[in-house]
Amino acid sequence: RTLSNLGVAYNGSGDLAGATRQFEAALRLAREHGLDLGSPLNNLAYALREQGRLDEALAMFEETLEVQRAENDAEGAAVAQKNIGETLV
Repeated sequence: RTLSNLGVAYNGSGDLAGATRQFEAALRLAREHGLDLGSPLNNLAYALREQGRLDEALAMFEETLEVQRAENDAEGAAVAQKNIGETLV
C-alpha cells in the first residue's frame, strides 16, 4: 500500500516515470505475496496510459478486468471496462 501511495504522490506531482516505478514495485510485491492485484494493476495501467504507452496500458487494464471478474467485483470490473474504453478511444 505504501508503494502505491508513493506512486500516487509521484503521479500527482507530474513524475509519471517515478509513479510507474512505484506502481511496478507494488504490483511485483502483490504478485509475490498473493495480495490484491486489482488496484496495483489499475494504477500501473493508468500511469502507462498517461505516458502514451497504450498497448502496455491496455494489457494491464484487461488483466485488471480479469482479476475483478474472478473476484466477483462488479464495481472494479466496471471501472476496468471504462478504462479499457478510454484507452481505445
